[in-house]
Amino acid sequence: MKCYYHNHREAVTQCEDCRQGLCPECAIAETNLCLDCLLNWDKKIKKTAFEKTVNIISFWLIIFISFTFIFQFEEEITTIADLSIIFKLTCLVLFWLKAIPYGWQTINKIRDIWFFKVLEYQRYEKPSNLIIAIGFFLKPILCLIIAPFSLLYEICKIIKNLICIHRIKSNLTKNSSNEAKEINEAKEIRQRNPI
Repeated sequence: MKCYYHNHREAVTQCEDCRQGLCPECAIAETNLCLDCLLNWDKKIKKTAFEKTVNIISFWLIIFISFTFIFQFEEEITTIADLSIIFKLTCLVLFWLKAIPYGWQTINKIRDIWFFKVLEYQRYEKPSNLIIAIGFFLKPILCLIIAPFSLLYEICKIIKNLICIHRIKSNLTKNSSNEAKEINEAKEIRQRNPI
């Protein structure tokens, strides 16, 4: 197999997304992606980061709106301690509500493990009502327990991906001004002479 960007070089790996052959110079070290797929990956990561940022901003907006609603009943709140308790409970409930979808996704990813595997097996046999009831109530409860940790994990994963992309782009700009010209020339040749 030949390199997608350099016809005269042998490919040592394939791009993980498009499966095109890549030579050692074209293979980006940390990701095994070609340049085009790296740029597409960058766009996807930024879009996901934007969506999660909107989620966090909407979370704090809901807190602000709920507190403006609470202050309408100001005479019923007797002390600052009552207000502090209300604020903490509101933040906790809203954080959990924002985290539930991430917890549900995590539960779906691990459902093939232990108990959920038994439930799937029991579904095709004749499951007992007890197993169905436990499975019906266990999944939402596990979701609520796992939800905050899943949300924090997703936020850390996005930050890690953004740092990785930034590092790769800085390495590409430092090392590959000539390689970029060569890649662009190879793209032009490919477009003129498709295989």
